[in-house]
Amino acid sequence: MGMIVLDTNAIIYYLQDDKKAVRVIEKLRRSENVIAISTITEMELLSFPGLTDAELLRISVWLNELFIVPVESSVAREAAKLKRENRIKTPDAIIAATAQHYSAKLVTRDKSFQKISRLGIVLC
Repeated sequence: MGMIVLDTNAIIYYLQDDKKAVRVIEKLRRSENVIAISTITEMELLSFPGLTDAELLRISVWLNELFIVPVESSVAREAAKLKRENRIKTPDAIIAATAQHYSAKLVTRDKSFQKISRLGIVLC
């Protein structure tokens, strides 16, 4: 059993019923893997302007099924290094560092993560 970290965009595509994202994430949900997100992803999902109460509820229910990983100091330091070396946005650096810290694959549709060495990517 391993851990899989979901990027924010993977969840957004999943919640929008994107066929590829649904297929990939549902397969992972049926596996023995722990499905996790960073607290950064939690914040990003809940902060979209204009979310209706129904959308917030759907996101919250879905988040309750996931293992939410706090940003520890070691993850923050790795994220800072990734940000310096790869010139990526802070949230992306934290999400990538979370996956690396837990030796997890990252499920995303953002191909810019592919430039980060030692990061296993599952494109959805």
